[in-house]
Amino acid sequence: MALSDLDYALLGLLQAEPRSGYGLRKVFQTTLLSAYSDSPGSIYPALRKLEASGHLTGTAEEDGRGRRTLRPTAKGKRALVAWLDGPITAELLTRDSAAVSLRLAFVSDVAPRRLRPLLKEYRAALLTRLADVDTARRALDEELSPSARAALDLGEHVLRARAEWCEKALGA
Repeated sequence: MALSDLDYALLGLLQAEPRSGYGLRKVFQTTLLSAYSDSPGSIYPALRKLEASGHLTGTAEEDGRGRRTLRPTAKGKRALVAWLDGPITAELLTRDSAAVSLRLAFVSDVAPRRLRPLLKEYRAALLTRLADVDTARRALDEELSPSARAALDLGEHVLRARAEWCEKALGA
């Protein structure tokens, strides 16, 4: 079963601290994870799927509310580590740049040895992507509308800033 970014976010949060579905929704509402839906219609089906697939297990809380405390199983922990160990490539940045930020959020807690390699791969992927964008700019420059040129400038600026951030993070 393929896991989604939301699934990995849930596994990462539960690896850090077992929580109920309600507790997870609160984290999504109050952190940068708010980019993912905190609605019960997203969180609870994802949790049920993860539990049914053996990635999570739950125990009933004794609060009378019917809440369950969820935590990753060994299978869930292996899936999370495998995801964190996956390479950061220019293709990944093109397809799903948010996945890199999500990995960064959990790597130190789950696989600390992976932080520096992840940052190095991220920097290399950003520089590759920046070179690709520069090549496209040179090929299309005469044909770009002012708004398309502005969008391309923004994209280049963001890629360059992230690459510089990686350099800084690696030096720390």
